[in-house]
Amino acid sequence: MFVLRLSLVAALSLFAATSPVLASEAASPPGEAQYQQAVALLKTTDPQLADLMWRVHLNQKPADFNEKMARLGEQFRVTEQLLSDSATAGHPIAQYRLALLYQAYMTPGAEKMMCDLSALSLEAGFAPAALYLQNACLSYTQGPRYTPALQGALAKFDDYARYYPQPAVWLTCGAPPTGTAMQLGSAKDFRAELYKLLASQADRRTA
Repeated sequence: MFVLRLSLVAALSLFAATSPVLASEAASPPGEAQYQQAVALLKTTDPQLADLMWRVHLNQKPADFNEKMARLGEQFRVTEQLLSDSATAGHPIAQYRLALLYQAYMTPGAEKMMCDLSALSLEAGFAPAALYLQNACLSYTQGPRYTPALQGALAKFDDYARYYPQPAVWLTCGAPPTGTAMQLGSAKDFRAELYKLLASQADRRTA
């Protein structure tokens, strides 16, 4: 069982209201050190989790499944702490990756937090979060903040160029997923997705 810190989103919202916008591509967001530590762990644990879930899907659950999941659970808690610290500091990519972490581990009761994290990430200009919102957060995408956030992400796209590639679950512009692993999208893939979402929003307004 993976336990959430329910005060995280409140802290994030307070930070988002007071934090400055990134000045340039050279400037790193607050919480960069924790984000990089978390990413280093995810490079090891993401493939392990995907392999276990694929074996379960094939009805080939390994005999040591519980032990492996327990070890991954320990790494989950370390990674969650790092990403939470970074996200609370205002790191848009950490906010996105924390939402994906909760999804990957099917964390109970995390749905609203995942949407809130993704909204904060997108509104800071990080395009990949738009895909999660489009597919899992209907109330947000039908609200007044979504289209301006998409436009803002397009304007700020190059500010985050060094953070690509990034994982995604519903990437349509890019290589198809393998097994249960998340797709890995390039900057070009996510820019194309952003244009598609903006076009879809424009069609909805004129329909």
